[in-house]
Amino acid sequence: METEAAADLLFAQPALRIDRDVLDDVLDLASYGKDVTRQLEALLLASVPDAGTSAFASISRWEPAFFADDLFLDDLLREGFAPPSDPHGFRHAFVRRVIVATPHDPATIALRQGILRELDDDRVARQAGADRGSDQPAREALWDRLIALHRGLASLVTLFSAPGQSARLDIDNFRLDILRQIRRSIDQLATDFDGAHSGLAPRGAR
Repeated sequence: METEAAADLLFAQPALRIDRDVLDDVLDLASYGKDVTRQLEALLLASVPDAGTSAFASISRWEPAFFADDLFLDDLLREGFAPPSDPHGFRHAFVRRVIVATPHDPATIALRQGILRELDDDRVARQAGADRGSDQPAREALWDRLIALHRGLASLVTLFSAPGQSARLDIDNFRLDILRQIRRSIDQLATDFDGAHSGLAPRGAR
């Protein structure tokens, strides 16, 4: 995958922030029905620099030790970031690392603020329409589409990390299940946000 083709909702300059060779190895193991939870965790965490490293300093001028505990981030992650579609706790560590890596690049700040603003504006507009009693058929809310995408991606990770009995009994069908879920997620990414105007929009539509 070329850097220019990478999808990136975290930084203004898109980049493939995971080790592609390691990813290939992990996916290869997963295709044989192996539990790759620990490998996925390590791969995901490695995509965002850890505090105290030079890579972290290149994207953030904040020191997490000075503010993370005061923001009760661990409580927030435990109570607010555990949707039913995400049974694996390892993603909490990733989200925490993203939050504390507060960017200093103005373009990246604008990208993230634009996404949140569009999600909130969509919610407010829909609530106003409901208050007026509008009976116009409306497309599913942006937030709901984002949640649906998350569920699809979480289902894909579940296939990788908990292959279960089906993988052992019929490995070919298990691999087809993986490909089907990947296709569904790609279709969602390609079509569900084509009307968006922020970083949620497909890159060609921005």
